[in-house]
Amino acid sequence: MSESTQSHSGDSSEAPIRERKKLQTRQAIHQASIDLVAERGLAGVTVEEICARADISPRTFFNYFPSKAAATLGLHAQAVDSTALETFRTGKGQLMDDLALLMAQTMPPDRLQLKNVVHDQPELARALRAWLDEMRTVVLAAIASRSDEETARLAMALAIVSLGEAIHDSAQKSTEELAAFISATVRKMKPLIPED
Repeated sequence: MSESTQSHSGDSSEAPIRERKKLQTRQAIHQASIDLVAERGLAGVTVEEICARADISPRTFFNYFPSKAAATLGLHAQAVDSTALETFRTGKGQLMDDLALLMAQTMPPDRLQLKNVVHDQPELARALRAWLDEMRTVVLAAIASRSDEETARLAMALAIVSLGEAIHDSAQKSTEELAAFISATVRKMKPLIPED
């Protein structure tokens, strides 16, 4: 997700332009994938056709996405951003709040479109599940680096349930809003558990 913004020539003023171009290329590939898959289904589309529609080379395609399913879903090749992961690992805040932010940073920005694409093209659900499984494995290990394994599993379970609630919520949320929603949902669960 995060890419270096440093110019090879050392001119930092070029960095924002280069980053903007990368985002535009990524969005063009994603949109071309969505359009073609909507027309013909995932099996009826090739990476080459997506590249032609986005006006890029196959090599460029694979710099941004590992597969046509990932491109259609808008999923990054790396399930969890390494910078966000390191920030979480070294975090000193409340575990669930830090985890909520990490989960929010990990999710694709257009979650409503992601939900709609999977609904319209069920064959994409397998790719999404595989990505979510990878994300869960990486995040679980990060939580365990800050706690014991049982706490890590329970925290992950709470975060996944809360994330599911956020995805089902129709309002599109920024990363910060999504993190706050996940944290608030976890807190809402506490009164449901009877005291011993």
